[in-house]
Amino acid sequence: MKAVHLKRRARNYYDYSNSMSINYDNKCWADYFKEVEAGESGIWMRHTGTVCSCSMCSYYKYTRPTAEEVRVIIKEQLE
Repeated sequence: MKAVHLKRRARNYYDYSNSMSINYDNKCWADYFKEVEAGESGIWMRHTGTVCSCSMCSYYKYTRPTAEEVRVIIKEQLE
């Protein structure tokens, strides 16, 4: 699955770079993907799939208060 995700990220970036004229080397998709697979270019694509580690994004670090707790907090702040 990692290879599938890497290929999708590389293809999206390749299409984006061609549409924005960023692909200055004028490489075809096959040559570009060979470089990405070999780790010669686009190394950042291997690390962009991880989720943020902040307390809001991480499932285990942040617990959302229940509706009752929210009502109590609001009631306390209004008083």
